[in-house]
Amino acid sequence: MSPFDLVALSVIQGVTEFLPISSSAHAALYSAFFAGGRHAVSLDAALHGGTLVAMLVCFRKEWTRIAAGAITTLRAKKDATTTKEQDNSRLLWRIVVASLPLVFVGGIVSATDGLEALPRAPQVIATTSVLFALLLLFADMRGKDNPSSKRIEELSLTACLSIGALQCCALLPGSSRAGVVMTAALLCGLGRVEAARLAVLTSLPALAGATALGVHAVVRTHDAELLQDSLLAASLAAVVAGLTLRWFMRAVARVGFLPFVLYRCALGALIVLALGFGA
Repeated sequence: MSPFDLVALSVIQGVTEFLPISSSAHAALYSAFFAGGRHAVSLDAALHGGTLVAMLVCFRKEWTRIAAGAITTLRAKKDATTTKEQDNSRLLWRIVVASLPLVFVGGIVSATDGLEALPRAPQVIATTSVLFALLLLFADMRGKDNPSSKRIEELSLTACLSIGALQCCALLPGSSRAGVVMTAALLCGLGRVEAARLAVLTSLPALAGATALGVHAVVRTHDAELLQDSLLAASLAAVVAGLTLRWFMRAVARVGFLPFVLYRCALGALIVLALGFGA
């Protein structure tokens, strides 16, 4: 892959990973229209590894709370814990339950090489991009006037499991894992910022899994140049993702999800037009 394509994909991954616009769709579209086909799985892993690092750094306070929740759970002495410790434990379990379905289904798909069989054609991406954008708009409009929006810690485990089940739709390119989680969270009564927060926190298993698979693939090749490219891509994606994530968490509180819905609908229309003109 040329240095330009490497940088372009790193920036694309960093910008799109945590926004409700589908990073996999943008990477696939760039590869299809500009890079002459699909890029290597090892590069995918490096890009996901970079965004994983960005998320852990930007949300380090949250993960400290979650670690405290794990300690509280291991102590298993509810009567001796403070309200803050109980909230930390509740946050931990809700993230775990919301993540389990995708971990289970994604593990099966990956083990059976199903990832390679998933449809990544531009027509599919155009359809899923618009469809899931409209679902996000519906959820956002429905919850906009809700005066009693919940915190993640207040969700029932059943609601978290429902969110996790819907998150499996993210295996379809163009659907956006972050967007699906935000849609489901809004429908379960979370506010915009809390929905975005949940989408970021539940990204850990998906990003960690993709990174681990790719690291294994890179190590098996014993290719020093591939390793160098992977480290460069990961570093650039981490910087861009960190900046984007900080901006997004502030922006979603002010403007909501409508700009992202409009962008996805415009992207779908642009793909159809490009295909119509034989691009």
